[in-house]
Amino acid sequence: MKRNLILLLLLLLASGGYWLFSKGYFSSKKPELSDFAVADSNSITKIFLADRLGNTVTLERKDEVWMVNGKFEAHRGYLKQLLQTVTKVQVKSPVPKEQFNGVVKDIAAQHVKVEIYQDNELEKTYYVGNSTLDRMGTYMLMDGSSSPFICELTGFEGFLTPRYITNELTWRNKCIFNVPLEKVNSVSLNYTDSPSLGFTLTWSGNTFQLNDGFGKANSWIVDTGMVHYYRGLFAGVYAEAFGTVESSENVDSIRKSKPWCLLTIKSNERTSSLAIYKKGVDIRTKMQYDTQGRPNGFDTERYYAFLNDVNEPMLIQDYVFGNILRRARDFVRK
Repeated sequence: MKRNLILLLLLLLASGGYWLFSKGYFSSKKPELSDFAVADSNSITKIFLADRLGNTVTLERKDEVWMVNGKFEAHRGYLKQLLQTVTKVQVKSPVPKEQFNGVVKDIAAQHVKVEIYQDNELEKTYYVGNSTLDRMGTYMLMDGSSSPFICELTGFEGFLTPRYITNELTWRNKCIFNVPLEKVNSVSLNYTDSPSLGFTLTWSGNTFQLNDGFGKANSWIVDTGMVHYYRGLFAGVYAEAFGTVESSENVDSIRKSKPWCLLTIKSNERTSSLAIYKKGVDIRTKMQYDTQGRPNGFDTERYYAFLNDVNEPMLIQDYVFGNILRRARDFVRK
């Protein structure tokens, strides 16, 4: 009798255990394997990104500056976007059963591996796949998990894969000058073929001095508002792109030629010089002809430039530099 009672209890326990297992209570899927978000962005010290093509990017915080692969400062807009993503990403839904195998294969074939470090310790590793068919969700898989999920960002319509950028140059901060108005001590602009058009503006507190391209003061009636406006233009000046010249031979030929103009800015911290060269017309040039229908000899919208004698070309736009590339007479009251 006692033996039968024990067998009955074991049978009940086994039946109950099977019911619990069938309902998923003993599933191997741990809650943390669907927790992709990192709560505190201030504690993130490093983010590593790698794709299946061998591209890798390491974003690492040095004091208050984020560096890209230890080479240059990270693009602030892209960095803000990525930090928002890794702290706010959440699961939208599990992957439907009928899509499960295909999604797993797709993630294995094409993904971005993401490693997030908090206080220099590895906190999370996961894989970012492609978008759902409606492009409103992103397939993601935690390292060590056998189940991918469809993830989203609250308030954002679209998929998240493009935010995990693995191209090093895309991450580069394109800021050339970032000098607050009150820290600009002087600006010189020298047009090499027309020095009379150039000028030097020097500030001391709220007072200033305007000299012509030969370094001489003139009896000009200066437009004070224009001078102060000009001083504030250097708080955020950006290049369009870096490394845009096709070959080193072209870079050398540009560098050996005479620059169109030389822009020099002195601040409290440093002196920066930008050598600007006229750029030839190519297939990207919008203004192929002048107003008379004649072919333009140079691109009127873009220039080549080199900063501080570094032999790395950048492309700058007249849209950005048009207000900076002034002439001395522009500061004279009309």
